[in-house]
Amino acid sequence: MNRHLEWWLNPEAATGKDGKFKVGDTVEFNITVTNTGNVTLKNITVEEMDGVVIDDGDGYTVDSNIATIVSLSPENPSVVVKAHYVVTQEDVERGDLVNVATVKEPGTDVPKKPIVPVPTEDPIPAVAITKTTTSKSADATGYALDETITYAIQATNTGNMILDNVVITDAKTGDTWNVGTLVPGATTKEFSASYKVTQSDILTGSVENTAIVVGTPHRASKEELPPVEIQAAEEVVPGNDTVTDSATVTDPTMKPSSAIQVTKTVTSQMARKQPVTVWVIPLNLTFM
Repeated sequence: MNRHLEWWLNPEAATGKDGKFKVGDTVEFNITVTNTGNVTLKNITVEEMDGVVIDDGDGYTVDSNIATIVSLSPENPSVVVKAHYVVTQEDVERGDLVNVATVKEPGTDVPKKPIVPVPTEDPIPAVAITKTTTSKSADATGYALDETITYAIQATNTGNMILDNVVITDAKTGDTWNVGTLVPGATTKEFSASYKVTQSDILTGSVENTAIVVGTPHRASKEELPPVEIQAAEEVVPGNDTVTDSATVTDPTMKPSSAIQVTKTVTSQMARKQPVTVWVIPLNLTFM
């Protein structure tokens, strides 16, 4: 008694980069069991690994996710068992997804267990950050001394790996936000920061402020994974398996001025003249 097993997956179902399967894609399988002998085989079972669902189809029944082919005759030697599987985040992070089915025939001790690799997207961790100024200076030319500048900051996981230990810092204000875990495609809430303009900023002519985000790619297992390619837009910290990004905004300050206004007033008064009394003495003159 002989039987032959063929396995086929539908590559058109892959929507990831380079025709590979990404998280959420459904992998469709056709498992073809063929009787290559000259006698009829009965009650052949097909079992799938955890997570793979065997679909209803012609020529077999399904019970508890096990397909049973009641009969395979030399005249009708083949039955196609259909199954599907949804790619998980763990599959992409591991990078080594395979499907193993088990085909058993009553009376045989060694089942067939074909292994079919499923091409998943390469695990690529990446993160991006945005920073904007949300305040406006009172003067159109720029911020004045002691005026407050406010900022809005957000980070997004732009890769396809979960990021753990995500931390955002604002270099100028000294603020730090521990975000924790950020799943692919997720964006943090909007964080706010503020900074008061100093005399040094006025002399410089502007306030430059940078926000930085750092995250650690999540590993699905301790097994050795394929090398991870980091996107060119991101920066990897040497010696650490982290990704980071930064965003800088520059706001003008008022131009420094060296003009001095001097006011001079007279504070003394001129002394008043004292009145003068003139005595008039009449003279009696006799002319001879």
